[in-house]
Amino acid sequence: MTESVLLNHCEICTLLYSGNLTKAASVFTEKTKGILFTPSSRSIYLSSLNFSIYNFILLKENISLHACCFENEKRIAHTTNDSLLETGLFIISSYGFDRQYLIEKYHNPHIKQAVSYIHEHLSEVLTLDIVSSAISLNKTYLSQLFKQEVHMNFCDYILLQRMKLAENLLKKSNYSIQEIAEKCGYKTSAYFSTCYKKYAGQRPSITRQQNLYN
Repeated sequence: MTESVLLNHCEICTLLYSGNLTKAASVFTEKTKGILFTPSSRSIYLSSLNFSIYNFILLKENISLHACCFENEKRIAHTTNDSLLETGLFIISSYGFDRQYLIEKYHNPHIKQAVSYIHEHLSEVLTLDIVSSAISLNKTYLSQLFKQEVHMNFCDYILLQRMKLAENLLKKSNYSIQEIAEKCGYKTSAYFSTCYKKYAGQRPSITRQQNLYN
């Protein structure tokens, strides 16, 4: 693989920007497989990924996620070849779950407030009544705003964010399935597993097993 191809992370950036973190991580994993890095080339490779995503979001949304970028660079400095893949996947995930990005990418102030509230209360009951009351906005108007600004309805947005959080926790934490269910707003692991299977096409336990294997 030539250096120009190796350092071109456009596909990963595009997938991340569209919200497909799983595919972005898969592309990075496949791209990195089997390559032997020297200490300097390892640092260049990971930093190119970090700055590519940072600049992509900056250009697309005019949002500077400098704090996230800076923290990733500190992590890169302590990365070895054994932890290179883990660091790369962490970088992708860090931007995908950056709260500032999740909020600031929307221009409508009411949507910013609603999204901020949702992400702070994903483990709790979230209804249109609750969120609209929390931000002092008519619930019918808030529902319309979600369709116009977020391009999905209110309930679908909450479900998507809960599933993305669940996937991240399954891959990066030692919480039990029940604990993850609760952190994502589900009282029972059975219902959580049903929702997750519709989202990911497999049970939560399979996602965890695959990650442990990898």
